[in-house]
Amino acid sequence: MAEEVKNEMREAFAKGDPEPPAIYQYWAEVVGTFLLLWIGDMSIATAFMGPSGTSLWEIVMGWAFAVMLPIYVIGGISGAHINPMVTISLWVGKRFPGKKVIPYIVAQFIGAFLGAFFTWLFWHGLWKYDHVSWSQILHCHYPNPAVYPQAYPTAWGGTAASAAAGLAWANAHWPLWLGYVIEFVMTWGLMFTILAVIDQDSPMNTGWFSGTIIALYVGFACFIDPMTMTAMNPARDLAPRFMSWLLGYGYWDWPGMRWEFLMYFIPQIVGGLAAVYMYDKSLKPYFKYLKEATA
Repeated sequence: MAEEVKNEMREAFAKGDPEPPAIYQYWAEVVGTFLLLWIGDMSIATAFMGPSGTSLWEIVMGWAFAVMLPIYVIGGISGAHINPMVTISLWVGKRFPGKKVIPYIVAQFIGAFLGAFFTWLFWHGLWKYDHVSWSQILHCHYPNPAVYPQAYPTAWGGTAASAAAGLAWANAHWPLWLGYVIEFVMTWGLMFTILAVIDQDSPMNTGWFSGTIIALYVGFACFIDPMTMTAMNPARDLAPRFMSWLLGYGYWDWPGMRWEFLMYFIPQIVGGLAAVYMYDKSLKPYFKYLKEATA
């Protein structure tokens, strides 16, 4: 097998193609997205079932590391998209070939599902299947059940007298449109950061340090946005949401209290595309001019 890989790589480079064969890029995206979800979800699971005293800080650092590690592990193979939003945004921005978009996204969803599955497997002995807040270990909810139990009925681990009362509280304090706006803004910031640190024309291009900058953004975003649980990544929510649904949480996963699953891929894609458009229309032309002027 190792010799076959070497031969394929030699053929690729002989043709003048500096990239690995596509199949290895797809497998890299599976591995990278698995690491993202496994490490991130495990940090939440540890907060729920691990040593007492685990706080938001440990979860934030867990997700920051969950983003940083795949970038350095598989970045040289696939670019470490580990996010359909990134893949689609780079494609629309003419930075990524269209023929690889669907395979990348499929790989990302497979990796995300496996990350959620192994998180559950590690902790299944202590898992609570009648508390909606426990499904948030795997995927996102809006509003966050651990922070705002008033939105969920007591029968499912919340404090609302009924599902209807919880829904009324959620609509009054955290309207659905606000969740869309929050996810749009946070995703826009993520994609704008990615573009800035990887753009070869930008004086802010950080090379090998870019993974750390992106991870710091994700960690900070998780810290300031506990409301939507800061998805910014359709695969991070939808694939684990399916895993959670298989565990029996039913309505709370699909379609969600307010069909919230839609909120975890629409604003992310729109936010990413908005970031590419704004970057290419504002900063990119200036950076190219600056690079040419100082050449």
